[in-house]
Amino acid sequence: MTEVSDSARETATGETNEDLPSGFWDVRRMPVPEGMSPLRRIAFAIRLPHWWNYKIPPALGVGYSLTWLLAVPLHEVTVPLALLFLGGITAGIFASVFNDLMDFRQDWQAGKLTGVMTYSRGGRMGWLLFSLALMLAEWLLLLPYPRAQVCFLVIWLIHVAYTLPPIRLKEKGIWGVLCIAAGEHLLAALLATMLILDATGKLLPTVWFVALMVWSAMIGIRSILWHQLCDFVNDRKANSRTFGARYSYDFLKRLGERVIFPVEATAFALMLYLSHNPLAWAILAVHLYIEWTWHQFTEANFTLVAPAPNHRFALFEYYQVFWPLAFVLPGLGRDSGALPLLALQLLLFPQPIRDCLVHLGSLLRWRVWVFLLSRGQWPETPKAMARRRQSEQVPE
Repeated sequence: MTEVSDSARETATGETNEDLPSGFWDVRRMPVPEGMSPLRRIAFAIRLPHWWNYKIPPALGVGYSLTWLLAVPLHEVTVPLALLFLGGITAGIFASVFNDLMDFRQDWQAGKLTGVMTYSRGGRMGWLLFSLALMLAEWLLLLPYPRAQVCFLVIWLIHVAYTLPPIRLKEKGIWGVLCIAAGEHLLAALLATMLILDATGKLLPTVWFVALMVWSAMIGIRSILWHQLCDFVNDRKANSRTFGARYSYDFLKRLGERVIFPVEATAFALMLYLSHNPLAWAILAVHLYIEWTWHQFTEANFTLVAPAPNHRFALFEYYQVFWPLAFVLPGLGRDSGALPLLALQLLLFPQPIRDCLVHLGSLLRWRVWVFLLSRGQWPETPKAMARRRQSEQVPE
């Protein structure tokens, strides 16, 4: 979220902190940030960067993984996967717009600029109706998939209950964390599962499904803890009653690092084991080595839950890029649906792949190239060099 200073808010609206808008229906609005194009303004309003690369690819990964586990060709589930993709878009738009509209007063008080603040009252109502229409259209498209349709309806209701007064579960402590974790991850994974099962008529692998539910719940909780830690100061400015505002920063950090992440990693490892896909394990090993090397050679911080400068959120890049691809790549050459899905995956989600290639290129340039120039001597990492210099210092 973009910060807005008190003076900027007063200049733009003529109001002080003591005279806050009553809600999103208030006539007041914030000016559009300078230089923002119409397309970027739309992306800002629906908070596109917050969910496009983080919520949709893992859900698709669930669909690919289950298809692999059930030995179903990818070309037989292209329609369910397309509906899953569209469902991720519609849910992402609705959740973002609805949350910002319901939080209009609190965000204004905290000095956070959201995309809907830049629209007039009529524009904000337009966004609300548009997002509701998208959700209804997706729900109707799911009519041939009854279990998936029920799941999508529950996702819809959870996002409403999360922010709509007087229910507003986001201010009910742990219930808010569980609610958004379910709405954004657990139920998204369940939607992918139900779509594949409704389309194929196959039986659900029970142990894999339990591991999936545990993993998706834990990654959802870890994600919302990260967001609440990012908003730790702002939530207190706005007198918020979210879970993150009720407990100390250190407690939330320990909860994520010592409880949530170990359970998440264990459940995910069980899912991979049951999938019997050696490529997924091989890519995971390479990914972890690259992450460790990147951490050693740069100022990057390997982050489990707490935000940090130049952070690398643990395993998220694997969930976004490598996990889905590990179940699509083996189908090349024998499954007519594999190549189009691979092309779409690379085309629709280029940023995580580009970031990965940039990191890999930097590592090759600074580690392998220096190794060749130094005639077979691996270069000392900056962090190891700093430790060595510190140990060599002679106390006065």
